[in-house]
Amino acid sequence: MSKNVFFLILLIFVFKTPVFSQTLDNIIDNYLSARGQSNFNELQSLIVKGKKVYMSDNYEAEFKEYIKYPTKFRVDTYMFNKIHTVLYNNGKGGILSPFSGSNVKENFPDISIDRIQSMEKSDIQGLLYNWQKKCKQVKYEGKTTLNKNELFKIRIITNSSDTLDYYIDTKNYLLQRVVYFPDFPDPTIATYSNYKNVKGMQLPFEISQSNHAGCFSKETISEYLTNPVIADSLFKFK
Repeated sequence: MSKNVFFLILLIFVFKTPVFSQTLDNIIDNYLSARGQSNFNELQSLIVKGKKVYMSDNYEAEFKEYIKYPTKFRVDTYMFNKIHTVLYNNGKGGILSPFSGSNVKENFPDISIDRIQSMEKSDIQGLLYNWQKKCKQVKYEGKTTLNKNELFKIRIITNSSDTLDYYIDTKNYLLQRVVYFPDFPDPTIATYSNYKNVKGMQLPFEISQSNHAGCFSKETISEYLTNPVIADSLFKFK
């Protein structure tokens, strides 16, 4: 190999990596700007109210989510005049189901979809804000098309070694889809839509969940309450 060819290959290698890295940085910066990150950073608590439809049973239930910075999350779902609760509090997660008659159990039995969803929701600032502290790796994997919309695909590996794929709209830079455990045989997909401005933040008012069999639930959000007073006792395990 001649010296000229060698140095040409070296230059291509040297300049390729920074350009790729800069592309990822630009996408994340635009995403954070589009969602109103500075306003998210001022949040200390958030309450989300809405209704959830379970497609298989065609059953509609009201829900209420409580999120408190930095790592507390609770969702109460009102089903058949009873409350089903999912809790996440500083690394511990559990479920209180009145239908089983059990108390809240600390720690989910395995690395489950519920765990990842609650971890993500409990982070008010968002997983991609200061991702270097929250994730082992964030990688831009190119563009893809979904329902005629062009999306950026970003793969995230969290500090707990869980994998998520983010799909961000190339036009408005808002998050359109999250695939949880994409390498599993049947990953869960969350789709976000009907974004509205809430005190300078772009928040979705419709969230659907699906798998290989299609959509199995859909949330319609009626209200976001920003910085309400939420007692820590609400997140305690029994």
